[in-house]
Amino acid sequence: MRTLLSDPEGADASSGNSPPFILLVDDDPTGRQAIACLLLDAGMRCVAVGSGDEALDLCGDRIPRLVITDLCMPGLDGRGLGLRLRARFPTLGLILITAESLDDSQLGELRHTFDDVQRKPVDCVRFLDRVCHLAD
Repeated sequence: MRTLLSDPEGADASSGNSPPFILLVDDDPTGRQAIACLLLDAGMRCVAVGSGDEALDLCGDRIPRLVITDLCMPGLDGRGLGLRLRARFPTLGLILITAESLDDSQLGELRHTFDDVQRKPVDCVRFLDRVCHLAD
């Protein structure tokens, strides 16, 4: 299920007049809606999808400036999605969000692929700071 928050097609993402297009990927509708609302309230354009496969399909049509993905999802999980996107788009901003407890080794491994790893529930100020930095 794709949720569109602000129209990513409606303005040129490279212009200074429109916020960058951000892709949010989370299989949990409640978590997806909460993050999407946070991004929208911060003035960002967001397309929210419920699976890694849906995200890959969408990236075939249009490349976002930033992808925010949950780690644990059925099918293509966040780790697999991040690896595929990083291989296709090396400069794409990638943020991983997770409720899982990760040890230092796991975090280090994920940071080879992702620009940032955030714990759920996200710290809104820290999260938006990283989003703004990576989507700029």
